[in-house]
Amino acid sequence: MPDTPLTFDPAGPSPQIESLLSAVAATPAASVGMRAMMQRETELAGPLAARLTGIALDPNGREFADQVLDTYWSDERRGQDALRSASADGEVIIGSGVHAAVYAAVRVLSGYPKPLVLERNERVGGTFAMTERPTFYLNSRNRAGNPGLAGDQGASLNYLPGAPIQAADVSMAEYQTNTDLAFVIRLALAQFADVVTNAKVLSVARDETGVEIDIEDRGPLYAGRVIDARGLGDPVDQDVANGTTILTFGQFMRRMGGIWPLRGLRRVAVIGGGDSAKCAVESLLGIAPQPFMAAAALDRLERIGLYPLNCC
Repeated sequence: MPDTPLTFDPAGPSPQIESLLSAVAATPAASVGMRAMMQRETELAGPLAARLTGIALDPNGREFADQVLDTYWSDERRGQDALRSASADGEVIIGSGVHAAVYAAVRVLSGYPKPLVLERNERVGGTFAMTERPTFYLNSRNRAGNPGLAGDQGASLNYLPGAPIQAADVSMAEYQTNTDLAFVIRLALAQFADVVTNAKVLSVARDETGVEIDIEDRGPLYAGRVIDARGLGDPVDQDVANGTTILTFGQFMRRMGGIWPLRGLRRVAVIGGGDSAKCAVESLLGIAPQPFMAAAALDRLERIGLYPLNCC
């Protein structure tokens, strides 16, 4: 066990989660779901899970909670304070997606202090939170259970170990959307990590004493351990992507979350054959979550090409 004691009981709400719950409770339009679910807390893991599940199930509550989280994480003074107070022998996670949330939750529940998470963008949650509207489905059936391989009886691939709630708890559909898991990720990070946004890591160097992290416009940060949890990371040749005719996966999904996303598209080439490519093709075919203000009669594609990476 670590020598440094925890500053809160991980079984209860962290200070950030406690502040979120207070803000929701004080807003009548956002607290309906939370108040309703508190009447059934004995059916869930406890009072904290009941309140957060109620917020997640209520569209108004979830939208308000997302705004509260974004406001907290975007506070520049708080971010600077978090960087200054970071321990030189502590843990730093680069990226704020699902892998960062899993690592932070497991470490804190094992008795270690909260890690510091560095997110280069304004929005926390990684690939799943790149849009505020649903733009792609997760691959696992909506079944509650323990972590396991897809298809295992009673297991859920979208299980986030240690998270206050799970994606299967907040969606009644057979397949959850990216925003369902994004909300779970964001709650887990609010519970188990200190997050600093707009923190672009330029370099990481290690010597005999520890690790030095160079952050753009913020100066160096020192840590004892660094976990690279960037997920998609920096796409190859990302400087070629102009966001209009050549798009990264993130740029494409943000487009699918906007108004008339297929307008002006006739032929599209998707380079790559992994999960991101499949999500892109599903979006183009119209079998992903419905894009905003899309009508097949107005905007439709003539051709979709799927090319493996080694062809180009």
